[in-house]
Amino acid sequence: MKKALVLCYLFLSTCFSQGQDIIDIAKKVPVPRDQVSPKDLASYYFPLTLSPDSAVYVGLDPFMNRSCSKVLATMHERIIYRNQSDTVIYRLTWLRAFHPPVVIRLEEYKGSCWLIWKTVDETSSPQLVTRRKKLDQKTWNTFNQRVNRAAFWQLSTNEDVIGVDGFDWILEGKLPDRYHVVARFMPKVNSDYYQCCHFLIESTRLQLSNKEKH
Repeated sequence: MKKALVLCYLFLSTCFSQGQDIIDIAKKVPVPRDQVSPKDLASYYFPLTLSPDSAVYVGLDPFMNRSCSKVLATMHERIIYRNQSDTVIYRLTWLRAFHPPVVIRLEEYKGSCWLIWKTVDETSSPQLVTRRKKLDQKTWNTFNQRVNRAAFWQLSTNEDVIGVDGFDWILEGKLPDRYHVVARFMPKVNSDYYQCCHFLIESTRLQLSNKEKH
């Protein structure tokens, strides 16, 4: 897991990017290195772990929190656990050991639902590419069914699984009055959590071979 996080950050630290939310169109600008590293706790993208029996929250451990925050900052994502708007947001951060990370964000507001995904274009110099598409109500409802089936809001944030070569799926959910995050290394294919996250991936236009999934 730690190897995947370190490789993702080292790769992204060389990127030049900032994508617009327009399907198949991306405007790229340089990313200064001093903007991709969280400088203090307030700039971390996830709550920090307090204790296993905390009544407030159980967040990501400091190492993973800082590493994932570097990835999300480089990909020009925003901190959603502090977001107090009425927009419903789900975000999947996909960290791969041998390939650049992928971020998929699903947003719903007053019946309008958009799927935004960000990838790194390796064809020339690394650049961030942002794409989006509007989802219909049926797709939105199907995803919510997957969330409920996985009991996402009741899952523990962390799981005592250690891995090296593979992938991590970190899924966040933000309602108007609630936030939760679940991090899993190589979840089982037949698990409801896997199916929930995989549904987001399938809803994009990403075309990845099996070897690109790790």
